[in-house]
Amino acid sequence: MQLELSAKQTLTVTPQMLHTMEILQMSTLELAAYCQQLAEENPMAEVELPAPLLYSPTRWKKSRSSTDQEWDPLDQIGTGGGLEESLAFYLTQQVALCAAPEPVREGAVFLANCLDEDGYLRESLEELAPCAPVSRQVLGESLALLKTLDPPGVGAKNLKECLALQLLRRRAFGAPLEIVYHHLERLARKQYHAIGVALGLSQAQVRQAEAMIQQLDPKPGAPFLQKDSIQGIVPDVLVVATENGFVVSCIEGAWPRIGMNEDYQAMYLHNGDSQVHHYLREQRRQLQWVIQAVAQRRETVLRCAQFLVEWQTSFFQGGGPSSLRPLRLSHVAEALDLHPSTISRAIREKYLQCAAGVYPLSFFFPRSSAKAETAPAVPAVQAALSALIAQEEKSHPLSDQMLRQKLGELGFALSRRTVAKYREALGIPGTFGRKQ
Repeated sequence: MQLELSAKQTLTVTPQMLHTMEILQMSTLELAAYCQQLAEENPMAEVELPAPLLYSPTRWKKSRSSTDQEWDPLDQIGTGGGLEESLAFYLTQQVALCAAPEPVREGAVFLANCLDEDGYLRESLEELAPCAPVSRQVLGESLALLKTLDPPGVGAKNLKECLALQLLRRRAFGAPLEIVYHHLERLARKQYHAIGVALGLSQAQVRQAEAMIQQLDPKPGAPFLQKDSIQGIVPDVLVVATENGFVVSCIEGAWPRIGMNEDYQAMYLHNGDSQVHHYLREQRRQLQWVIQAVAQRRETVLRCAQFLVEWQTSFFQGGGPSSLRPLRLSHVAEALDLHPSTISRAIREKYLQCAAGVYPLSFFFPRSSAKAETAPAVPAVQAALSALIAQEEKSHPLSDQMLRQKLGELGFALSRRTVAKYREALGIPGTFGRKQ
């Protein structure tokens, strides 16, 4: 028998570490439920659960009277509403970052809450002025400010103005703008010849302008009203475009606030009963673990979101799903000096709100080929496939083999079977079903 002494490193997973990992993996709704249960079981805990962050335009207009001099738009935060009103919240966050005078910003917040679900301002300023917190003249400046915010097209009074605002933002003047202002009805009826005669353009030029107009969003507020997919979803982080780039921040009201009850804290410090003191000490220790774990969860989720916005900048600049770059958990883990399992927990059921809508963080990890890190992301292939089918001659639609060849010319090396799979995933019928 021989005895030896040797030194080695081992990792012991403590109950506190398990607790931290569990909280990191929770969705926002799960975390709120957990904190509510904590408040019921732990007398030391004082929990403020997240309330709806958003605003109700109808309530604002009806509750505001001309004699109300104490009205403050920020007082309405957390007083009701739901995710269908998050467009107003998103616009309000942008207004806070603008350098406009305070009355103009206050009026812009008011108007943001008067938009309908499509992002339009259907009522005139004259109708809104009596219940607005600013004068009619300032309200006009506020509307001008609102129309400069994201998503492009918000604040328009009708479809023509909405599309025109988006074209102006793209600096697309000339034929597209003329068609939107004066020939939109003709374009809907495919009267290319009549439009060309009126504007002195060829039919090819009219179709080119049509292609640009078709890229615009007729309902800029719609992404914030996805009732079927967003019901029960509370975004964790918000992405706002500024002159200096994108600002990523946690949505404060979406996170439970956890603190210590002052009365029980005083009882713990001054009560002479040893059993009471021991009980409160254990409850206090448990609460401190939870507070630390929630703070760490917040920091990790925010760091992940910041990295994703930086990595997928093209998407947030309006490039759409086709602009997403392939990304793996290991890449993020290496960049943030964390374990891939930590990244996996951090993005699980966490959501990001931006101008394009609300997306799970996992959306920004598009799949790529296992053979090469530079392989195209699935959304990019699907976007290219959709574009090819949209441009095909409807009387002679492209077969899957022809689509495969054209995708190959664009740099996407795929099999015919894979092309068919992507086409079916997009809900696009085969050649026979597309023939007109």
